[in-house]
Amino acid sequence: MATQTQTTAEFDRFEAYAETFFAARARVTLAAKGGFRSRVTQHRLVDANLRLAQASQDHLLRIEQPDRALFVTILGEGPPLTVDGLILRPGALAWMPSGAQILSQVPARVQTLSWSFDWKAFHASCRALHGLDLPEPSEVRAVRLPATLSEAALRGLLRLAGSLPVSQAPAIVEALLRLTLDSLTKGQNARIPQRGREARRVARDLVALADGLAGQPLPLTEVCARLGVPLRSLNAYSNEVLGLSAALYLRRRRLHAARGAMLEGRAESVTMAATQNGFWELGRFAGDYQEVFGELPSQTLRRSLAG
Repeated sequence: MATQTQTTAEFDRFEAYAETFFAARARVTLAAKGGFRSRVTQHRLVDANLRLAQASQDHLLRIEQPDRALFVTILGEGPPLTVDGLILRPGALAWMPSGAQILSQVPARVQTLSWSFDWKAFHASCRALHGLDLPEPSEVRAVRLPATLSEAALRGLLRLAGSLPVSQAPAIVEALLRLTLDSLTKGQNARIPQRGREARRVARDLVALADGLAGQPLPLTEVCARLGVPLRSLNAYSNEVLGLSAALYLRRRRLHAARGAMLEGRAESVTMAATQNGFWELGRFAGDYQEVFGELPSQTLRRSLAG
């Protein structure tokens, strides 16, 4: 049976924004100062999903989408995305490998359009329409968009997805499949500057290290020793892939951990949330927290306690 839903929502909490990714695990780390605001429009069509999103604050997006073919492009002008260290400018399409953790720097006010298909259905459509087996990429692949998948064509498809009756959902999915496959089979590989695999490896190791620290601070000398890279290289790789120096990224993760402790009821006071995550100067903690999240930690705690 054909299924079709459309939702448009505005979020002032990045946690809710992260939950809008269909059939994916997503996590957001705010990479700039200022309160977070976002607008997301989603179209769920049979087993495909289109997501148009724009946020007010630079952020790092970690996403895993198992068993699905995931694509992303930029609509309009603006700064580029950085996807696993790959610089993605308007006019290019990125194809993400399924199941892998992808690290994307998303600039403020950039409008991104992403869509995904069930991987088995996508692969079967490629064989049926083009008579070939299109292998899934082992890392992010980028191609220049052909004329058939111009911004005007994509916006037109979005309008159709929002206006056609549910019985037309399969036709919209087929059109999107054809346009995507046309790009992958006929589009030119984008000549996009890219850091080496070493940068991505070190950045992913830094992210995994932060996960394991569970909010606890670690001296940079120890971070370098654990990751096996000198500080200069660590910061270069971290800035390239994550958009932040290693020290700032780790501190930002601890701020997020403190926020999570208050929102999830694991901290009964601001002091507890701060000290559990290695912040001993409470005045500085409150100031940094407000700059990143747009509210004082006491406001977060009150909202959490109020239910």
